[in-house]
Amino acid sequence: MRKLLCAALVGAVLAQAQAQNVAESTWGPVVDGRIEGMLLLDLVDSADPEALAHDYGFQLEFVSVHSRRDKLMVARLDESQLEETLTALRKDDRVTAVSPNYVCAVASEAGPATGYSSAQKFPDDPLYKIQWNLHMINVEGGWKQNAGQNVRVAMVDTGLAYWNAEGHHQLEDLQGLKVLEGYDFVRDRVEAMDELGQGSHMAGTIAQSTNNGKGAAGIAYETQIMPFKVLDRQGRGTMADVAAGIRLAGDRKAHVIVLGLGGPKPSDVLHEAIRHARAQGAVIIAATGVKPNEEVPYPAAYPEVIAVSAVDYKEKLTSYTTRGPKIDIAAPGGQNRQTDYSGITQNTIRQGDARTSGYYQWSGTSMAAAHVAGVAALIQSTGVEGPEAVEKILKETARSKGAKGQKQGYGAGIVDAGRAVARAQEVAAYQQLQRQLPCAIFLAVLAAVAVRRRKACS
Repeated sequence: MRKLLCAALVGAVLAQAQAQNVAESTWGPVVDGRIEGMLLLDLVDSADPEALAHDYGFQLEFVSVHSRRDKLMVARLDESQLEETLTALRKDDRVTAVSPNYVCAVASEAGPATGYSSAQKFPDDPLYKIQWNLHMINVEGGWKQNAGQNVRVAMVDTGLAYWNAEGHHQLEDLQGLKVLEGYDFVRDRVEAMDELGQGSHMAGTIAQSTNNGKGAAGIAYETQIMPFKVLDRQGRGTMADVAAGIRLAGDRKAHVIVLGLGGPKPSDVLHEAIRHARAQGAVIIAATGVKPNEEVPYPAAYPEVIAVSAVDYKEKLTSYTTRGPKIDIAAPGGQNRQTDYSGITQNTIRQGDARTSGYYQWSGTSMAAAHVAGVAALIQSTGVEGPEAVEKILKETARSKGAKGQKQGYGAGIVDAGRAVARAQEVAAYQQLQRQLPCAIFLAVLAAVAVRRRKACS
């Protein structure tokens, strides 16, 4: 049960010394939490990549096949020229944003397996009775209205164990899950298969098949999941893939984007990707790492992202969660080994073994972010439009811990599904009225004109 921390952290956090000792990534050697001799670029639409590469004398390549339209690219160059080139590119009109290609990783810890026996009333999932986390967020209050229908949630993480293939295993409690086409940015293929377990665990919290007589329940179990794999079997990845995943999720009109990863340094290219997805209407939610004495990592630290801290079954901030006033909201993250069922229980693959699955307890701010994503899906299913409106509802309906709690790291408070959905219905009705009002006024004017014409003719 080793901790899966981050090698340059954004919602995970590998100690700096560990980050520097990472010998090799899929891109190349890692130095100071970034890929050696590599820059991440977001080019303007009119830029000519070949001309840019010629002018600077480096090699350019697209991050993935989906990055051609957005011109999201990586440049390979000699490490000794990196700082000078980075400075020059930041002044180049052909470049929207540029940054080192930082490494990131998961923000969670795998825990023990959980067994189950008898079922119960709705939901009849046998493990629901020990899912203290769902009871804490008042999930049944949300279920009274909807279960996340017609909402697309994009997971930019480790992938999803959603089908049987060589070396992979479909999770039994995800068989009823609606899975949309995603992408594996690590292996450059359509099938975004989970090789670690975190992404599948988070998907379970968001949308586990519910009331099917098996395993555990999920928050928005009618939601559609769109998996984007940006982290490998060790839970590591690069900001190039993360940015590409966020952009593609936005382009595919995801209503919610959730990331269980992070890194300690800002990236202009990553920030541009977040702005792009938010402009497409996506609510973006991210884990805040597992280093309580450090600042909120990226992308959670960006103002367009909802930063989530983790609480235990007593509603206390966990020992690992990032703290401070920059946290937006709190949610159950669990604390493995605190009690028998103190972690977050969901169906996922065995850590690092995609051929075996079970019901495992994990803990981390990644788990907490998944809870907020699930509630955001319930909000969107009521018809609420716009990420600003969804974020406002989440914060205004959270169970506040007061000004002191906000400073400590609870943010607006602990997310509450029942209260959020109730408020969402009011907001959705008001938004619909606003959309209809101009039309109603126009029809009233036409009616008034018609009356006057009839009077003039009589």
